[in-house]
Formats: sequence, structure tokens, C-alpha cells
Amino acid sequence: MPPRHLPGTSVSPTIPPTGPSGIPTGPRAASSSSAGVSPSLGAKPFNPPTGPAAHNVAPRPTLSQSLMSTMSPILPGGKIDPTSIPLTTGVIKDLDPHHRKLKEEEERIREELKNKQEKLRKYLRNWDKLERESKAFELKSDLSEKSLKNLAGEGLGGAAF
Repeated sequence: MPPRHLPGTSVSPTIPPTGPSGIPTGPRAASSSSAGVSPSLGAKPFNPPTGPAAHNVAPRPTLSQSLMSTMSPILPGGKIDPTSIPLTTGVIKDLDPHHRKLKEEEERIREELKNKQEKLRKYLRNWDKLERESKAFELKSDLSEKSLKNLAGEGLGGAAF
């Protein structure tokens, strides 16, 4: 029987070496070391690939690396390369002058629209201001008419007097 461990004492268990290398073996090792082991369970040697793919020493670039290599270089100032404008806009070189003219016209029309909208906002603010002033003057005139009627004695009595 193994000795009992008392608190505070430490006993390290010793494992008797079994087998030729001194490594402990268990039921698995005994079954794999038997003569009737299939070749799929044993260790297989590494066979490196052969053929054209094996001779390619340089690593293949990733998709993002290959796409970035086809992009035009970055120009200072954040400008786009004039030679790559057809690629970025989708407009061929023959139609580029017409496209540029349309873009300029679009910018001009947008500027005109912006000016018209600002002018309209200014008129609407003025309209609202004048409308508030007219309501205030209308209230003042109504109150002054009532005051005059009260002074004239029209407001004190009615048809009964």
C-alpha cells in the first residue's frame, strides 16, 4: 500500500521506466507497438511537394496587393492623375471634353440655384416680419377704436338705455 501523505510533507511519485527508451508506456503504446499495426497509424515521413508549384520560391501576392500594384501612384496635393481620369470617371477620352463642359455647366447652375434660394429665404423672412407687424398694427387699431367708443359713451350702455 502506498504511504499516506501527511500535510506539510511532499513525496514525489516515481514512475518505473518501461520500454527500451525509459519513457512510460500505457495501453495505447502497447497496442501501437504491436506487429499488427496498420501503416496509417504509424508515423509518416514528410514528402515535400514536387512539380512546378514546388519551384516557385517567391510568395504569391494577395488580392489586395495585386490590386494596389495596378493603381496609379499618389500625386502630391491629393490630385488625381490625368491619365487615369477615364478609369475613375468611366468616361472615355473622346467624350471627356463634353463631360467636362457638362460638369462646369452643372456647377454654374448649382451656384445660380444657391443664390436664388438665398434670395427667396431673404424675401420670406421679410414677408414674415411684415406679416407680424401688420397683425400688431391691426391689434393696435382695434384697441384704439374700442377706447374711442368707450370715451364717446357707446360702450357703457346698449339698446336698453
